[in-house]
Amino acid sequence: MKARAVRRLVVGLALSLVPLPRVFGAENPGAKRSEYDVRLENPALREGAHAVYRAENPAHNLSLAFEGADVRAVPRAAEAPVFWLDLSVTGIGAGETTSPFAKPARASVSGNRIGYDFGDVRQWYVNGASGLEQGVVLLEPPPGGDPDPGRPIHVDLSIGGSLSPRLIENGTAVGLFTQQGKWILECGDLAASDASGKELPARIELRPDSTRSLLRISIDASDATYPLLVRARFRRPARPLGPAPARSRGRRKPVLPGSPRPWSGS
Repeated sequence: MKARAVRRLVVGLALSLVPLPRVFGAENPGAKRSEYDVRLENPALREGAHAVYRAENPAHNLSLAFEGADVRAVPRAAEAPVFWLDLSVTGIGAGETTSPFAKPARASVSGNRIGYDFGDVRQWYVNGASGLEQGVVLLEPPPGGDPDPGRPIHVDLSIGGSLSPRLIENGTAVGLFTQQGKWILECGDLAASDASGKELPARIELRPDSTRSLLRISIDASDATYPLLVRARFRRPARPLGPAPARSRGRRKPVLPGSPRPWSGS
């Protein structure tokens, strides 16, 4: 326990030296910050656990609501079909062992960035012209993951709402489609890195259940130095919206490309 406390103290001191723009991720330098800022919906609830923060994303026609580290996205302007997306990080783990997050977490906001502190895990979002970037920082190995090359660690995201996820781009990203098969959003730009900035192999898996879909990001952290940073971006598809592409064939789990920046905390 003493060694763990010292380790967290050292990490905390290191995080305090990281400039704010790097803490929360990169942003499009051409974006107007005021258009993408995160704002408290009701200032009277500033100290409450259930305060709601809102942000607009005109570049992707999204209106965002953040509550208790969960996010809901709906169209900002009239759009057909109408849709909504619910997103939350539900836990981290190794192998088939998963530890749920302790919620709710109090938010920390700076401009177009919002972050949450769960103790050994920190989570943040950056709202900008390139989409909604999500980052998860693991300060320490999750239960069962320190270290074991045969047990990759994972971050679980729960996806709900009116859109259905599907692996696209040969399994290197996730597309979100309406029931009619229209491609509305995608989750891509997945990247994982450790404290030295080394890129870590990562992949996406989909694990549907009865009510929501589980998006699992698995990372090979067998030779990694903690803390770790895992990030992805939710955005409109780069190509025109339209019918769903053909489903990927084969059972191979691809390693996702990415060029992560040197590690930064949140």
